[in-house]
Amino acid sequence: MKKINIIITCGMLLLAAPALTGCSEEKYDVDGTNDNLVFVSPKEIRAPFECEVMTTPAGVFGRVGADINLRLQYPSTANVHVSARANADQQLVSKYNAEHETEYQLPSADVLQAMKAASTNIEAGKTTGIVSVVLDESKIESFRSDGSEESPQYIIPVSIVYDGSDGKSDRKFGLSSEYNTTYVIVKTSKADDFTSVVGSKTISSNVVKTPVGTFGGISANVKIKNLIPVTGDMQGTFVVDNSLVGEYNSKNNTSYTSLPEEVLSALTITPAIVKEGNTESEDGIKVSCPDEIAQQLGGAYVLPLRLKTTFANGNAVDEDDIVYVTIDVKETLINDNATSIPGTKGNVKTYSVVSAENLDPEEFSGLFSDDWNASWPFLEKKETAAFTVDLGAEKNLVAFNIDNYVGKEYTLYFSNDGNTWKEIGSTEGHTAVYDRSTWEQAYVMYGAVKCRYIKAKMKLDTNSWAWSYGSYAAISALNFYFK
Repeated sequence: MKKINIIITCGMLLLAAPALTGCSEEKYDVDGTNDNLVFVSPKEIRAPFECEVMTTPAGVFGRVGADINLRLQYPSTANVHVSARANADQQLVSKYNAEHETEYQLPSADVLQAMKAASTNIEAGKTTGIVSVVLDESKIESFRSDGSEESPQYIIPVSIVYDGSDGKSDRKFGLSSEYNTTYVIVKTSKADDFTSVVGSKTISSNVVKTPVGTFGGISANVKIKNLIPVTGDMQGTFVVDNSLVGEYNSKNNTSYTSLPEEVLSALTITPAIVKEGNTESEDGIKVSCPDEIAQQLGGAYVLPLRLKTTFANGNAVDEDDIVYVTIDVKETLINDNATSIPGTKGNVKTYSVVSAENLDPEEFSGLFSDDWNASWPFLEKKETAAFTVDLGAEKNLVAFNIDNYVGKEYTLYFSNDGNTWKEIGSTEGHTAVYDRSTWEQAYVMYGAVKCRYIKAKMKLDTNSWAWSYGSYAAISALNFYFK
């Protein structure tokens, strides 16, 4: 029969709301009984529990179970004992699939039997409680995925069970026939790229040769992470794979070469550990080479490193992540240990533009203003700009700076004839000297360079706020200092 609330009062038959009250001693609930019923919260019947089980190189991990919210129709003076059980009724699964247009499978009988629930109490005077049902961990392997495109997905009907009561009650207890079963859906997957590196996959590690010595070397420190915590500690390391040098050059339009064998054989690679219960290593995989060997290099190199992991169960995996360490051997005249700006600042009005990229030579005179309005604007929001200026005479350059709001870094070159050029160095990674008395800053060189022409190649930040304010997307000062 149709389940409705009925209240008989004062000789009238009324259709009532779900609240079960009235002036008569005779009250009926939605199941057509005067019992005090235990039922599953309707919200958890409309929205079943979902669990994820992931097959990883370290094993199968996940929790299959649910914490089910219970309701009692009326407060009672007795404690009500309730438990739950997995229901092996294929008809329930078929009905659910038909109603929701799904194709969930019922797990095997031994899995259903391993779904355990401890009895819980709905305490006297209360109408709510929680019963937990959880799969025994020894059976989680039953949900192992082979990595096929459509891993099997399962559904477990879970029905609550009335286990009795203690204490006196004015009503008989029972289960709702309509709201006594909810569902646990188990989605399985096989983890691809389970371990990955943290941060950038391209690392710059330079060797810098200066007039007072060679500095830098080959080094990298790369943390790793797993998708989920696993049992036992996991180790990650790198394996050199020089077969990837050509691929890197092709993708990045570079011409790096592989490191010489004597350098490769001197490399030290120290593994990193992801400890049990964590997802990320505390320290990184460390790559190093003795400085006295690395500093003998000359040229440009790339070191491809493939991530390899080993798990507590003995499984070793060649991961997809590749880290590239680029090693550029550079010569620079920039002195990062200078404490003051030497020489005398030249007069920009005596310079002339030989060539320019993303700058209009006709607007160079905008720098002649000796105040905050000085400006040589960039023509377009681009990642690069360049210019060459003639100093008008041969001078001894000792320091330099190009002020602008959108510049990321720039490289300076000098020439005596305008045809043969030598690099002074890039400002990237170098420290400028700041003069508090004049509010000026400049990059200082180890010694004076005799030159007449100066060329600058600039890298610009296209995300800078300054592009929104025309006068700020410009060179605001060109400062060269001479002895």
